[in-house]
Amino acid sequence: MSQPVIFFVTRHGETLLNLLGRVQGWSDSPLTPQGVQDACLLAEMMESIPFHAAFSSDSGRAVETARLILSRGNREGLSLRQDRRLREWCFGSLEALPMKELTEAISRGLGGSLTMGEMNARMEELPDAIKQADRSGWAEGFDGVRRRLISFFRQTAEETSAQGGGNILVVSHAFSIKTVLYLLAPQRLGEVEKIQNASVTTILWREGVFEVQAVNQRILSSQ
Repeated sequence: MSQPVIFFVTRHGETLLNLLGRVQGWSDSPLTPQGVQDACLLAEMMESIPFHAAFSSDSGRAVETARLILSRGNREGLSLRQDRRLREWCFGSLEALPMKELTEAISRGLGGSLTMGEMNARMEELPDAIKQADRSGWAEGFDGVRRRLISFFRQTAEETSAQGGGNILVVSHAFSIKTVLYLLAPQRLGEVEKIQNASVTTILWREGVFEVQAVNQRILSSQ
């Protein structure tokens, strides 16, 4: 019988580009002082959780957040593993532009102004709209994002379960976390306007089935 695995999926702390309201996909920027503080508070709140393994995307903001979380508690022998499958969506030539321009590009591509809830419901269509506006040829299609994320979670769940199960820390990004929710529990996207910085979404894997247990939880004492 396979052993259960619980993923603690965390968005990185606030960054400079977040603060400036700019698109941040494969581009990167450092954590702000608030982002560092929130990651440290999250570390304090998660200090007692015995993590079997810890992963982040290879983006600097995710790596920094994960290392701050792992800086508290008895973590000897637990090394952070960087996995590019956990990266944010790539937005091509829209990277680092004001978020308003990304929203406008998506609305144009999908035929009209949309609320965040409407965008959540049409998640699979968003990358095509972004690709229409992208001049670099780098923007990802939905299928590529889906494959890399599901590959990570299935492989990690199966390998961890075979080793006796346990808790897994995952530090990723807003659109990527939304994609995971859309794929595993689309009905729960209605709970989410925005995946908050330093929020935690918990996902249980048991007997080959994923179950989203909590979404976008803010567990910081300062919030």
